[in-house]
Amino acid sequence: MRSAQCTPIDSHVAARHWLVAGDADRDEFRELLGPLHAQASVTRCASVADAMDWLAASQHAADWILLVQSRPREFTTADIVALNRRAPLARVVLLVGPWCDGELRTGSPPAGVVRVAWHRWQAAWAEQQRSCERGQCPSWALPATVTDEERVLAELGGASDRCARRGLAIIVSSCAEMAHMLADACARCGMNAVTARADTPPIATPPAVLIWDVPDGGDAALHAALRRWTDRWSVPALVLVNFARPEHHAAWRSSGATAIMRKPLLLDELLRQLADALASERSCL
Repeated sequence: MRSAQCTPIDSHVAARHWLVAGDADRDEFRELLGPLHAQASVTRCASVADAMDWLAASQHAADWILLVQSRPREFTTADIVALNRRAPLARVVLLVGPWCDGELRTGSPPAGVVRVAWHRWQAAWAEQQRSCERGQCPSWALPATVTDEERVLAELGGASDRCARRGLAIIVSSCAEMAHMLADACARCGMNAVTARADTPPIATPPAVLIWDVPDGGDAALHAALRRWTDRWSVPALVLVNFARPEHHAAWRSSGATAIMRKPLLLDELLRQLADALASERSCL
């Protein structure tokens, strides 16, 4: 049977069992699942078909099903429906790689699944753990029938509460509409926001956070400008790019970026990143 191709990679007994289907050995995924392996029992399968066979043959139930998608349309709504029928109590999470960014605009992404971008996985996983520690239901555990809007509302409460504080956010953006949206998000966190040009010398007053909205992956001049700002102050720096590629992440990280987000982004994603960045800043004080 194909289920023989499914490999348990944890030797310890954990309260939660994750069934992972797809190519998790790709560069963009390989290091992301370490926290998952440390906290749960994990079985890996090469495909949905192998996962279905494992579910049919195994005496262990899967609490979570993680689909690792490296290309658009690799998994379909029919796959999700079949998995839900085989494991009706399991929640299905879709981890998408950098080549899937355009799927939400031009494709037909599968329904009935929690979708997480590869560069958001670690922060999203940490947020789920914090929800459990606070005695709250993590958003990934909500019923599969909830809408995206309902999931966002569930996530906004914890994120906005965690980042509520006073302080200054400096926003760099060539788009007035984007700058206004970012300023509104900062106001929701109790922060004041001002806009600046990337080539403006750092101001005298240290901000609480830097938010840079850059075209595409940015260029050497923008990287150098952010480095000047982050060298002046040890504060979180969030960078927004159109299409987040692994090479963009490496370049911006070396320039002092705390987190890199892809556009378009949801307000809840921005609030979570602000919360994580500010919490990290406080822990270093």
